[in-house]
Amino acid sequence: MKVPVVSTLLSRLKGALGPAEGDVSSRVRSPRDVLEDDELSMTFATLLDDRESKSYGTVQILTLSQFRQDLGDIWDSYEKNILLIAETTVDRMLGRSQTAIREDDETWLLVTPDLTPGEAERFAERIASVIGEKLIGARFEATASASSDADATPLTGPLDITQAVQADGTINRSSISQALSNAQAVIAARAKAKRQEEEKAETGEQDVKPADPPAEFVSAEPGLKIQYWPAWSADSQSIDTFFCRPVSPAGGDPFRREDPRQIAANAVAIARGCAVTLNGMIKDSVRAKLVAPIPYAALMSSAQRSILQAFEKLHESHRFLYLRLEIVDVPAVVTLPTLLTARQVLEPLARDIGILTDLGTPNRVVLSASKVMIGADADASSGDVLTDLEAFHTACQGRPTYVVGLSSPQEVKTAVYAGFNEVGGSAVKPPLTKRPEGTTPMLRDKLLSGES
Repeated sequence: MKVPVVSTLLSRLKGALGPAEGDVSSRVRSPRDVLEDDELSMTFATLLDDRESKSYGTVQILTLSQFRQDLGDIWDSYEKNILLIAETTVDRMLGRSQTAIREDDETWLLVTPDLTPGEAERFAERIASVIGEKLIGARFEATASASSDADATPLTGPLDITQAVQADGTINRSSISQALSNAQAVIAARAKAKRQEEEKAETGEQDVKPADPPAEFVSAEPGLKIQYWPAWSADSQSIDTFFCRPVSPAGGDPFRREDPRQIAANAVAIARGCAVTLNGMIKDSVRAKLVAPIPYAALMSSAQRSILQAFEKLHESHRFLYLRLEIVDVPAVVTLPTLLTARQVLEPLARDIGILTDLGTPNRVVLSASKVMIGADADASSGDVLTDLEAFHTACQGRPTYVVGLSSPQEVKTAVYAGFNEVGGSAVKPPLTKRPEGTTPMLRDKLLSGES
């Protein structure tokens, strides 16, 4: 915690709201009591029943939790004053048709039925900015986008109410925690992208340039479409991840054509299609992860710029919350430094990066890659899938993993027990030919029972 910021905070709290509490153990909580679960459930149940209206999908979380953690003892001494400033600011900035629900001591759920999801996100960010300015002053703007060791600021992020309310009407607290984790991931990704740009400016380093000369123009295959493979996530206990896969009327894998120019053209078309899909999901309030595949050869060719531009057009917060870029078809001869260069090209564009390899005969370089999710395609395995699943996960040495192409309940069970973070295939849910329309809550036990 930077001393000038702490000093500014202390002076503001002392001057505006009086002396600090002497006895930490007897500090007073916020004037507004925390609402009970049944009141929260009633509020969210109302929204769930009103899915066709503008109110659906416009719940935002605003929290001081990270701020509390970084202040430490200072928070303990000034908690009453800090929360009073924050609560007063929230109340004053809410419109007539808007509501703030107190989820816990330092977290609010902002219900804004008069705003679209995008407007609701910007509204929550504006409230957080005002709170930060009151507590920290002019330094807030600088620290909000600084590196991870900077002073904490109020976090905001969208909450998927279909995940927040369980079938019995109770609140799914893990969905709130997941939304806050996503908000922190957005801030971290922004900071990382900013640091990379600053480092390039200082060293004169240029973006990675394609090694190949511009190829003769080739159009994408006619009729190229995208299938969406649903996958279950262990973290969220729901089917909320969708892997995009190209499909062509010509048959075969559009990313494995003999002509590298055709592969590149298909890759650009699929990248643009995935960007359109994610934009549509956001507009429909579908808060799910979308995994967009990029063939290694196309990424490291003259098509690279066009592929990146397709995703750069997406709103930054949407990319950092919901988009994963997946490198597929990595050649066996690739070296680790070259593969990490490909990863580095994509890192500023998405919440995370995945690299896919075969389950039975995995690329050993892929298994050793860092700062990525390592994926396995079980459908391409010609051996014992059950044995391969356990061996693959062990070989990844604790790195986050996912597997697609599972075709039987036993394969799903083995993957879950092995510890894969995401599990997909026809045994989980059949592929979709249309854009995903929502997520599906599914506890681990239900998945293992084979229920759909």
